[in-house]
Amino acid sequence: MLLLILTFPVGVKADVFNVLDHGAICNDISDDWTAIQNLLNIVPASGALVRVPRGCAVSDTLIPKLNTRICGDDWNNSHLRLTSTAFGKVLIKANTRTEICHLHLVLNGNSQIGVLFEGTRETLFFRSWISGLDKSETGILVRSTADGIGSYDGNIELGQFEALFRGVQIGDASRPNCTSNIWNVHKSRFSSNATGLFL
Repeated sequence: MLLLILTFPVGVKADVFNVLDHGAICNDISDDWTAIQNLLNIVPASGALVRVPRGCAVSDTLIPKLNTRICGDDWNNSHLRLTSTAFGKVLIKANTRTEICHLHLVLNGNSQIGVLFEGTRETLFFRSWISGLDKSETGILVRSTADGIGSYDGNIELGQFEALFRGVQIGDASRPNCTSNIWNVHKSRFSSNATGLFL
């Protein structure tokens, strides 16, 4: 049996927050960005689990703090949709020890990115699904920071990537991720993408 969890500091019980209790409407119409980002901003340094139900829609990038888990109940019943049509917009810009689990991320075309791992470490994308609108988008982009700090110790486990330009991309032309940095992609499904895994 394989068990993948995000480890919080020993002896610390992680808080659990539901976005609905912090002002999000999640009716697939209202913009929930402010409520969800404000909640992400108050996650304690010890970490927290932020629960996302069905129907959450955001107009801008969500940026979690260190040690944050963003999770739904399952990817069929919990989704987070990017409503912006801005070119290259990122839905979630992950931090170190970010975990995304049991969630369906929906992009809105125009070369958007589902999750950006940039200079992160010890991250997990687990039992989650990213789908695109026009096959111009990238599900997950892993790259170094502008000053050359690479992302490492990342895991993509039981992910699904559908109707995207690239399912998972490691590095890009301007910021390649160092080849010595380890990323594991395991038991993931790529369907109707121009490229599944791009290195």
